[in-house]
Amino acid sequence: MIYTYIFDIDGTISDSRWRSEHAEARDWDTFHGLCEQDAPLPAARLMRSLVAADHCIILLTGRNEKFRKQTQAWLKAHDLQVDELLMRPDNNFDAAEIVKEAQLVEYFGDIDKAKVEVTCMFEDSEKVAEHFRQKGFTVFTTLGGIG
Repeated sequence: MIYTYIFDIDGTISDSRWRSEHAEARDWDTFHGLCEQDAPLPAARLMRSLVAADHCIILLTGRNEKFRKQTQAWLKAHDLQVDELLMRPDNNFDAAEIVKEAQLVEYFGDIDKAKVEVTCMFEDSEKVAEHFRQKGFTVFTTLGGIG
């Protein structure tokens, strides 16, 4: 049986702590622009194991679409394969939980279908995690994030 797992990127599979001062300053372009220099976190190893077992991996990130190439380069550099990379639309400044819910609705068709399809989520932001728990998802929090 194939299961679907959703992972956030910054603070979940990539160690973005070293660039957190840019997030605290709300300088998102600099924060995301430096993403290729992140080291992978332990959740990245879990992700590789799930891929090896032929499970579906979706990355659901607050990074803007304009950082797709850097994100894909980082994934390739760390041998991380994904089935789908869902990114924040450019010029969208909504709260992360709102953006991520909209991305899931667009991908799955509606939130109820997403709840059925998604085995669990991995997220560093307690605020985002709690939002999805309230919607009925199983969410594991990781490193401790920026939002």
